Amino acid sequence: MICQGVLGVLLVPLLIDRLGKDGFGVVCLLNVIIIYTSFADLGVRGAIGRDLSERVARNDARGFTSLLTMSVLLLLSVSGVLSLGLFIFRGSLVRLLEVPPSLEAAATSLIPFYCGGMLTLGFITPIFSSATAALNRFDVVNVIRMLITLAGNIILLFFLPHGPQAIYVWCFVLVATQLALFLVTLLSFVRICRPYLTSFSLPSFESMLSLVSFGGKVFGLTFFSMMGTQADPVILSAFMGPGAISIYNPAVRISAMVRPMVMVLAQTLCPMATSHHATNNTEQMQALLLKGTRYTMLFGALATVGVMSLAKPFCQLWLGGVLGEDALRVASILMLVAMVDFVDYAAGTQWPVLVGTRKIDFLLATTVPFTVVNLVLSIVLVGYAGVGISGVIIATLITSLLRRPLVIWHTASQCGVPLSTYITYSYVPALGITIVLAVIGVLVNASQPIRGWPTLMIHAGVLAVAWSPMAILFGIPKEDRVWLARACRGYVRRLAASSGGL
Repeated sequence: MICQGVLGVLLVPLLIDRLGKDGFGVVCLLNVIIIYTSFADLGVRGAIGRDLSERVARNDARGFTSLLTMSVLLLLSVSGVLSLGLFIFRGSLVRLLEVPPSLEAAATSLIPFYCGGMLTLGFITPIFSSATAALNRFDVVNVIRMLITLAGNIILLFFLPHGPQAIYVWCFVLVATQLALFLVTLLSFVRICRPYLTSFSLPSFESMLSLVSFGGKVFGLTFFSMMGTQADPVILSAFMGPGAISIYNPAVRISAMVRPMVMVLAQTLCPMATSHHATNNTEQMQALLLKGTRYTMLFGALATVGVMSLAKPFCQLWLGGVLGEDALRVASILMLVAMVDFVDYAAGTQWPVLVGTRKIDFLLATTVPFTVVNLVLSIVLVGYAGVGISGVIIATLITSLLRRPLVIWHTASQCGVPLSTYITYSYVPALGITIVLAVIGVLVNASQPIRGWPTLMIHAGVLAVAWSPMAILFGIPKEDRVWLARACRGYVRRLAASSGGL
């Protein structure tokens, strides 16, 4: 995640420089097409991982194989129809997205090739990575993604040309990267999941109906959740032109780098939550919710304060050469995005717990109306209230603050955890650390202004050093501190023994 995030950050000024503001905005709009058409998987990609994990927990190899095969066939059919539709309606999409005349020809040719190719590969690859993750081999999934994405980004970093051809090279490299990711993921899946691969047989009607029903809920939840943010570039382009996206997108890219590192537990615990549910292990499910949320908030404290404290000098150093004074506008957007992210970090491990138990109806029921409010409020703030680019982020922040307490209460009740226990155990320690760390950040910035990359790194190091003892003493539970101390002593002994042997 760190490698991908750092390279993504390095690529932003390069892309703006090589593609221009409008070209960079068009590239972002092409990705919006991919994101919205990908919702047509009807939630199968989101549901298949959970159901495959249940088959593994029950040691049901035949059910594992049949469910996997039918999912692949279904998504191949859907992606084929969507790709054909993108080809037929490519001209209408270009006009709908208000693409500048100078880039209309490029966008028209890239919609079927780039969007269609990324869509098809994006449908199939997660099926095989989900099957591998169902056996808790996230290490393999992540290493494959890291190495291949790293290679693709390095190619762009060194070989992306200037001029009108840059957008074609960019799209070609991304499709080639996605194809390589698919092939390597498929090979690793065959090797790791071989014990669960049997002769194909049609899954029962009940299991397919269960998958499609749950997948439909995941689809609705994912669609409306993503709509709240993925509609932002469309709204900005409609009212302010594609150039506005070059101010909005860099801030979102920083968020896309930081968020996965903070939410890593939520991204990897779904198979474990499903296993606890399948074996009726209520105590472990409660521990997963309480500790998972506590640690997510703990890392979220450092990430949020770090981003907000360093946003302005970082954006000036990062984008000042290509955006000039607009780099400060990016910093303002980034600080607002960091607030939104902090509210999202409060979700902790609620998602794997609710998905593992198939109890996501409440999430869907709250997501839909709040997304509608978010969209309406974004349009009003950007288009009619004169707030500008920050309007779409402010709208998201308001709706997130209103919805998150409801989900916290619901998840605690579903797991049989008292709300007061959930709040005091999982949230209070991290919130206290956040406040103290924010004060330290303000004092450090006031005492020593940041004027270059070295001082910026020093400030980041000071925040990390200040966070570490607070996290160990007040953030990590006592039983985990004992385990951590024992693990550290064991590591030091092994290291000393190894050094002595040398």
